[in-house]
Amino acid sequence: MFEDDIMLEKLLEKPSKKLISVISVIAIVGFIILTIIFRFISPNTNATTYGIIDFELAFTSEQIGIIFNVWNSNPLIFNEQTVGIFLDSFLYIPCYALSLLGVSIILSRSFKGKLQKIGLFFAILPIIAALCDIIENMGLLNMLNNYNSYIAGTAIDVIPIITSICATIKFLLLFISILFVSVASIYWLINRVRKKEN
Repeated sequence: MFEDDIMLEKLLEKPSKKLISVISVIAIVGFIILTIIFRFISPNTNATTYGIIDFELAFTSEQIGIIFNVWNSNPLIFNEQTVGIFLDSFLYIPCYALSLLGVSIILSRSFKGKLQKIGLFFAILPIIAALCDIIENMGLLNMLNNYNSYIAGTAIDVIPIITSICATIKFLLLFISILFVSVASIYWLINRVRKKEN
């Protein structure tokens, strides 16, 4: 616990505010660009009953088999999903993780006392979410590479369960992180306005 506090407190000094700001801006711009790109190259699952979220949160091999059977009507979906997951792993994940991490650290440094410590705790959530996302993507790729066994109904539930648990944790942590950044930004803005008025 003491070592964890020391590690979090180091974020108050390093990296420098300038470096964090530069990385955060680059990551945010990258996130926006990738989001726009993904809208155009994302798998055409809209033409089917199931989308990527259904795939991520299937939980059972039986449900994966149902999804794959539907996608099987358009084999290109499997290739598009694989490409999308690789892009997500190597580009999208670093962008959203560094964006939320950087902004959270900058906001936390502007606070004092317990609020600052709470802020630093929230700052590490995007990193945990990113790690969950990577494990999730490994599971998704494994299922895509073995889609025949899921369609045939011979696959076991281990990979789908681990994948969906990681996806659930990822979504939850990202929601909490975005909520923190939103609330903390409003709080910071209110304090800044009050200081100017005084």
